[in-house]
Amino acid sequence: MTTDLARRLSDIPDPVARNYAITAEYHTLGMALANRLGNGDANWLIFGAWASHTAGKFIRGDLVPVSWGQGAVAQGNLAIICDIGPRFARFLDLSDAVAAQDIGREVQQDRLLTESPALAEAFECYGAAILLASATDTASRHRRAQLILRANILIAHHEQDFADPLVDAAIPLGGVAGILGTRFVKITTPDGDLDVCRDVPHPGYLKGGQWPEALTELRDDRLITLVRSYGQTLTSTRYSNATSWESLSERMGYITCFFRAYQQDPSLFRLPSEG
Repeated sequence: MTTDLARRLSDIPDPVARNYAITAEYHTLGMALANRLGNGDANWLIFGAWASHTAGKFIRGDLVPVSWGQGAVAQGNLAIICDIGPRFARFLDLSDAVAAQDIGREVQQDRLLTESPALAEAFECYGAAILLASATDTASRHRRAQLILRANILIAHHEQDFADPLVDAAIPLGGVAGILGTRFVKITTPDGDLDVCRDVPHPGYLKGGQWPEALTELRDDRLITLVRSYGQTLTSTRYSNATSWESLSERMGYITCFFRAYQQDPSLFRLPSEG
């Protein structure tokens, strides 16, 4: 799977067609993981499908008036799934091969899943969430949602750190020009395109709320520390706007609040329309 995924996607010469294939790959893997985690909470791959869909708008030139950064975005879109996709495929295979209570131990012994501390912790969180997949009591459902959120943020940190040079290539000017370039950065959701220069809004599916119930009061201590590490509060998205998308910490602050707000949006689970 590690070599096949990279070869299969890299062999698609047209960057637009390749982006469509990458978006579909994220969705397929994401739905497979959702079936193991218990439906209701979007995992990183589900968000990844929408991020790839957003990248497609840049690649096609829909979000910028000129062909600014399109090659770098296409390169990044391919590089990220070739890095993270095989890791998720390995985790899915592992979760099929061993009992749920053994997944955490198996993750710790797998070099592909533990290449960095963030990756190791993320896949351990997903494994712990699988143990709670069939639980119906409120405490367990909330615990599972917060484990998934922590995993999603940790995967995002790994992915954004990996992508940092690619972001610099896509927004190459830095300084004031880089800040102006961020004005073109949008994140596509079922609610429409979100402007990353503004704080994460209240999602439409919550009918006026900011967070889903399971993520309103964070009780996972390591998740709380993670949220605060990106300069975010536990009660609002007041400081989530990213004025310079080139800044890893600003990107992660926005992504953290975005994931928390939209994690239980049922519309995220559909394959994004490429129309």
